[in-house]
Amino acid sequence: MATVLRSLRLLLFFGLAFSVFLPAFGAPKGVAPAAALPAVWTLPDALDRAMQANPELVSARLEVEREEGARWQVRARMLPRVSAVASTDERDSSLIDRSPSEFNQPPSQRSAVAKWGYDVRIEVRQMVFDGLATSNLVERQRLRREQAELRIASVANEVVTAVRQSYDAVLVRRAQLAAETQRVADLSQLADYAARKQAVGEIAELDLLNARSLLETARAEQADIERELTLAEQQFARLLQLPESAGPIALDGEFAVRTFEMEYSTAAALAFKRRPDLESASLAVEASRRQLKALNGDLLPRFDAFASWSNRSSYYDSSRTLDGWTIGATGNWSLFDGGDSRGKRRIALAERRLAEVKLDDLELQIGSRLRELYQALAQTRKTMSAQENGRQFATRAFQAARRLYENGQTSLEKVLQAQMISRQADNRYLEAVFRYNVTVAQIEQAIGGAVAE
Repeated sequence: MATVLRSLRLLLFFGLAFSVFLPAFGAPKGVAPAAALPAVWTLPDALDRAMQANPELVSARLEVEREEGARWQVRARMLPRVSAVASTDERDSSLIDRSPSEFNQPPSQRSAVAKWGYDVRIEVRQMVFDGLATSNLVERQRLRREQAELRIASVANEVVTAVRQSYDAVLVRRAQLAAETQRVADLSQLADYAARKQAVGEIAELDLLNARSLLETARAEQADIERELTLAEQQFARLLQLPESAGPIALDGEFAVRTFEMEYSTAAALAFKRRPDLESASLAVEASRRQLKALNGDLLPRFDAFASWSNRSSYYDSSRTLDGWTIGATGNWSLFDGGDSRGKRRIALAERRLAEVKLDDLELQIGSRLRELYQALAQTRKTMSAQENGRQFATRAFQAARRLYENGQTSLEKVLQAQMISRQADNRYLEAVFRYNVTVAQIEQAIGGAVAE
């Protein structure tokens, strides 16, 4: 009995140790806390923050951990399994079998079957053959883990594009707000000047009303731009997961045209070489094939080998201890499963075909999307060049009209008209530059990563 209690205590100790310490190994690491937020955001700072805090990227990293755990789980089937089992029991007298001559005698340790007993057993079991089903599943999980890693790269690519666009959106709204603020100041001066002229009868009241009307319109447009700037800043804060305590957003730099000179042929070659989603789609096809091979392996017999050492009491004498090894093998072959294997194969075949269709479609979409972006880039360049020329002419026209008006050589209506044209030219140029920068960022995303400027 002392041997039984000692064996049970050892099993309890090791079971508690494994339950406490084993989950710590391979546990997913938490996301590191973000560093102190900068007072003024540069584009590299914004990209670094997004790489750390963006929830889609965090989810993609955790997906890698999940797939790695699944790979360990499948790979464990190929390794030996060690188990320890202990049991003890005491049987009622009516369950003890005895010979007829002993039937009227009270039960004892010398009875035909002992009244109580124990069994402590350690077994090692190894899968020998399963039709290569497990090895194919291990390879499938390895491919799925690579897909998860490529998903990180793909999401990071999308985040970089979104942050660049959001950063430029804030800068362009601030540039528009600065231009509109200057326009309000200019119109305010013109309205004051017109009021003085109207007071001495040099211009009609209609001209003064037109000047004041245009001034109020400019103030309303200034408020609209401020609202758009607030929306752009909020979108930027959401992308970077900035807390409410971060305060107002300050960006470094001025809104400007990005440099981009890559030819379409070079971009197309890079896209098919570097796109993580394209590589992931190719791995999905191979993973589906491995799944199908694993299902084919399940149709074959499975063989296991085992060896166990046991320490137990005798069935006939509770005081006598028996110990020794048992070695053997088992085989199992499912001959009929009611169509379960057939259903799984149909699912796997459909998934493989679906993965192949997605891969073909993605290859087609990459080329089509790049051609579309390069056509948009060429058109935007023409628009931007024309808007720049128009902006310069409109600015010079407004300055000339204002000088002429101050010298009494033209009407206020001409000055207001020139000012309106100048403002429209400024906004159109800024919008053209913003569209150009957005197109460049989308091309970089389409070729699988940012291009060095």
